[in-house]
Amino acid sequence: MPTAASVPASDPACRRFFYGWVILAACFMVTTVASGTMMGFGVFITPMAEDMGWSHSALSFSYALSALVTGVGVLIVGSFLHTHSIRLIFFLSTIVHCFGIYMTSTVTTIEAFYFWYGFVASIGRSAFFLSTTTLITRWFEKRRGLVMGVMMSGNGVGPFIFSPMITWMIFMWNWQTAYLVLSALMTVCLTVSCLFIRNHPHDMGLSPYGGNPEPVPAQPRSTSRAASKPARAGGSLWGDVLRMEGFWSLSFINFFCCVCHSIPLVHVVGFALNAGLSAFASSWVLAIMSISSVAGRIY
Repeated sequence: MPTAASVPASDPACRRFFYGWVILAACFMVTTVASGTMMGFGVFITPMAEDMGWSHSALSFSYALSALVTGVGVLIVGSFLHTHSIRLIFFLSTIVHCFGIYMTSTVTTIEAFYFWYGFVASIGRSAFFLSTTTLITRWFEKRRGLVMGVMMSGNGVGPFIFSPMITWMIFMWNWQTAYLVLSALMTVCLTVSCLFIRNHPHDMGLSPYGGNPEPVPAQPRSTSRAASKPARAGGSLWGDVLRMEGFWSLSFINFFCCVCHSIPLVHVVGFALNAGLSAFASSWVLAIMSISSVAGRIY
């Protein structure tokens, strides 16, 4: 007689709720909050420039620094995802990122802003997107592309929600208070998501959605890190990766894609303000641009 663990999650006869949908909801929340606060940076540029006397180019450099630190951080995080708990990595990243955002609300010099926003907060952010995509890959085999698209649609939903909200907070209070509220909001949302995250369906006696119906026995924990790594016939992992044509193709595609869309998204609010739109109308330009990407991400 098949057990709940041995029945494939995609089987209509399976009455047990598949926990992967909870994982999807948690990952969607992470993507929404992380992208909303990241792309909402464009809303802060003009108020910070007017209040602190910093130039737009100096503030823009902090975003470029943030992107660079996040890119390097992703490489480091990626090397730990398959040997350490994603949940633990995500929790530690949440602490670092939210603390960095909180300290950003206290800065009085551009150098401090570079450190707390461009460096500390970005180190924490580097784990978010890589962790969520890894979780979706582990929990879903059937309809993985669709599920991944739903999760990534948070990149459009986030700025749609946060851009007007940040503008309202700056209008009601100031940019420092807006960063303070964002740090508190992110702490709550990311911590809640972390509570529901599970590293692998096998940890719950489940199979990936649409995956092998046979239960996979839990692997014994090894006390040696060397024993947990598979033996390689020769060469290093990075040596093998750097020789792959597909790796370089995807890297360049992602690099130029991010360059081409990040610059307009970061500065579109400032462009709209210079064109004579109000602060709220300008934030809605960014919001509408972001939400327009949702359909393309899913389909």
